[in-house]
Amino acid sequence: MVTMLTLSFLLVVSFVGVAIWRAKSLPESISALVYDLPKNRLWVWSAWLVMVSALLFVPLTDACGGLGWVTEVCLMGAALTPLVKSDTRKWHYCFGIAAGVLSQVCVAVTCIDCLSVWMAFVFVMLSVYVQPDGKLAKAVEQKGAFVAEFVATVGVDLSLIILYN
Repeated sequence: MVTMLTLSFLLVVSFVGVAIWRAKSLPESISALVYDLPKNRLWVWSAWLVMVSALLFVPLTDACGGLGWVTEVCLMGAALTPLVKSDTRKWHYCFGIAAGVLSQVCVAVTCIDCLSVWMAFVFVMLSVYVQPDGKLAKAVEQKGAFVAEFVATVGVDLSLIILYN
């Protein structure tokens, strides 16, 4: 289980890391990474998220049962309804938001202490916004969805790794 979780997290960090490195800035959201791909490679984003979800499926459903299954269905739904098509955009947002909320309910079920990741996030964001020069605040401006998605990912993976160790 820990191997699948580690591989899933490494896939997230490597894909997102390369995207940030290439763009030299944070994306607005993980979904927005699809816009950084060439038109003939948009499927790569969906394939990547399906792989991440597939690696997470067994540990999450084993830990949370039906709740984990529904979370995974929403995550796969977001992967299969990318933002690049206007007719699937609303579905993508619905699946993505549902997956994000449900994933944090899974965190509460598996290791409620891991919800403290959100406390750290709030502390860091408040610290960023009270900087006198404002440079850090400009770096994360309009990036709240991305940061929240990443914090949610860390919370899920951390809670499951703690559970399975």
